[in-house]
Amino acid sequence: MRVFVTGYPTRANVTIGDNCVINRETYIDGRVGVIIGNNVNVSFQTCILSLHHDHNDPSFPAIGGVVTICDHAWIGARAILLPGITIGEGAVVAAGAVVSRDVEPYEVVGGVPAKKIGDRNPLIAYKTKFSPYFDTDIFDETSS
Repeated sequence: MRVFVTGYPTRANVTIGDNCVINRETYIDGRVGVIIGNNVNVSFQTCILSLHHDHNDPSFPAIGGVVTICDHAWIGARAILLPGITIGEGAVVAAGAVVSRDVEPYEVVGGVPAKKIGDRNPLIAYKTKFSPYFDTDIFDETSS
C-alpha cells in the first residue's frame, strides 16, 4: 500500500504490534525509532517523524526522539507526528493535525498545532480488522 519506512543502511527502528492498520502512503521515519502498539489505526498519508533538525543551532544538527503510539490509538488522515511524542492509549488524532506534544490517553486532539478538542470513551472492545480489496478502501465492514 505504498508505505514508506526509512532508516539507516543497517536498520530501521520500527516496531508494530498486533492487529494494526498502517494505511496507504504513510511515511514512517525509523531513524531514531517508532513504536506502534496493538490495534492501532494509522490513516492514509500520515507522516511519523522521529528525526528533524534544530533550526536554532547554527550548525543545523539532526535531533529527534522515539515516537510512541499506544494501543487502540487512531491517527487521522494526513496527520503529522513530530519527533519524541507519545500518543496515549485510545487517543485520537484528528485528520490534518500536527502533533508536537504528548497526547494523553483517550484524549482527542486536532489542529495546527494539535490541541485537545475532546475525550474518547475508554470502553474500547474492538480488534482492528481491515483488509481492503487491491488498492482501494472498499471493504465490507458489515461482513465478518
